[in-house]
This record gives sequence, C-alpha cells and structure tokens, in this order.
Amino acid sequence: MKKHASLKPSMLQDIEKGKKCEVDSINGILSKEGKRAGIATPVNDLVVQIISRLESGQLKPCRENLGFFKAFLS
Repeated sequence: MKKHASLKPSMLQDIEKGKKCEVDSINGILSKEGKRAGIATPVNDLVVQIISRLESGQLKPCRENLGFFKAFLS
C-alpha cells in the first residue's frame, strides 16, 4: 500500500486541474437508472452531489468530506 500512497484517482486529478470529471458518466448513470427502476441509490447519489460541489468549487478536496457519509455508517 505504501508504494501506491502517492497515486491519485483520475477524478481527483481532474478536479485539481479545474476540469469537469466523468462522475456523470459513471455514477450519474447509476443514479438515473436506479430512479428509473425504482431502486434507491442514496450513497451513489451523494457521491454525485459531492463531486459536483467539488467541481464547482463549493467544496475543496479533503478528508473531512468523508463526514458526508457518516449517516450511512450506523
């Protein structure tokens, strides 16, 4: 794991460069299809919301953003 500690996901690299990432093409499709099928996808929906806020500059990339998922851990 230590040798991979400096690797960054492509979505994070895009966000850090101020570019739009592929969240809508990956996670957005899952949310859309879940709604169409009547299947709730709350964690995935939250991922899309957080990434969208990161892209727009409303949030900064940081570990504290993991707190948004706290409700799903209990």
